[in-house]
Amino acid sequence: IAIDNKRLKNTSYTGSAISLRAAMGVLSFLLLVAITIFLKSEQELKTLILIYGTSILFLLLNVEWAFQGIERMEYCGISYLIREGVFAILVFSFIRGKNQILFAGFFYSASRLAYSGYLLYKFFKVSGKIPLAADPAICKTLLKNAAPIGLIYIFSQVIWNFGLISLGIWETKESVGYYNAAL
Repeated sequence: IAIDNKRLKNTSYTGSAISLRAAMGVLSFLLLVAITIFLKSEQELKTLILIYGTSILFLLLNVEWAFQGIERMEYCGISYLIREGVFAILVFSFIRGKNQILFAGFFYSASRLAYSGYLLYKFFKVSGKIPLAADPAICKTLLKNAAPIGLIYIFSQVIWNFGLISLGIWETKESVGYYNAAL
């Protein structure tokens, strides 16, 4: 979008970006489900992974990128406060012990829903509509331009989380917990 208000209102461009994000998000969630099914772990852990994974679905229509592009960062800042505030309020209001750990996943996803919902509402107010049609040529250009950044992000996550993942595969849950707490 790069500081171009006209592009924000260009339904072909924004519709393609939103549709592409939605398609990639659904594919990511399906991949997460497939990987989780084949994990050799306790059912509780698999359930927790899938609950946290639902946040991917709530982030599908996140349009923070649009506000960053037109330099309307106040919407991004407010959305961060909503995201973290909703999560904190729900956790502090309802979680009373370790047996309620699954609720934390639901609350995390609910905070992402509130965050994305706020941004989507503001996007509608600024642009007048929420386009969902995709132009294949624009999608191809977006993928080509985003690929280097996406690959860097994937590799950085693998490198950053390698120790934690390795411990999770070869060590006990307690070791993983101590390691994660030490980080």
